[in-house]
Amino acid sequence: DSLMAVNFFNDNNIQVEKDHHYYENIGKYDHFYAGWEDNDSLYVVVKELGGENIAMSPHKKGYRETWNDSNDNYRVASFALSALVANHFASIMDVLILSKLSNNKITNLTAKTYFSPINPYGVGGIKLSFNWN
Repeated sequence: DSLMAVNFFNDNNIQVEKDHHYYENIGKYDHFYAGWEDNDSLYVVVKELGGENIAMSPHKKGYRETWNDSNDNYRVASFALSALVANHFASIMDVLILSKLSNNKITNLTAKTYFSPINPYGVGGIKLSFNWN
C-alpha cells in the first residue's frame, strides 16, 4: 500500500508543501493520524474545553508538546520585540525632552495617541511632532 502511494505521488508529480499549515495540521487533526508511525498505540484524550475526543499516541503527544513549546517561545519573542520597540521609543522621547530642557532648541514638542477600539488599551498609535529652531 505504501509503495502504491509513493508511486502515485511520483507518477503525478505531486509535491507536498511543508509550510506552517502542514506542520500545524498533522499534529492537530485526527484524519492525519493514520500516518503516524505509532498509530497502533492509540488512546483517546477528552479535550477540557468542549469535551471533544482526540486520538492520541506517544509520538503525537510529543509532537504536540513540541508544537506548544514552539508557540510559547514565539509569544515570548513577540513580547520581547514589543518591549524593545517600546524601549527605543522611550529613549527617543528621553533624548528629545532632555535636549529641549538643556538648550531650548526644540519648540512645540507634542505627543498624541490615536484611538483604536481593537487594541486592549485603546491606543492605535502615537503621533510625535516637534519643531527645531
